[in-house]
Amino acid sequence: EAITLLPQNPALYRSLFEVYSKQENREEAAAVLKEGIKNVPQAIDLYVLLARYLNEGGQKEEARSYYTQAIKQAELVGNKTLQADIEAERDML
Repeated sequence: EAITLLPQNPALYRSLFEVYSKQENREEAAAVLKEGIKNVPQAIDLYVLLARYLNEGGQKEEARSYYTQAIKQAELVGNKTLQADIEAERDML
């Protein structure tokens, strides 16, 4: 319900992700992060969180895709340090 009222708040997506993740509801956990990315595309941490989660679940190619999207977002905001950190994490897949 909070997400409906504040769809631009990435913290709400992270919180709901944590709930689903702890319940081991992988589908809903990933879906809520994808919704967050759709509604707040500049929230780089949502891309990285989803990429890590997908990688843990063995979905390496999809994880790589979200890492790449996070890198593009970091580049858009001119954060070269974050961009390099995410690239290094992606390259470890």
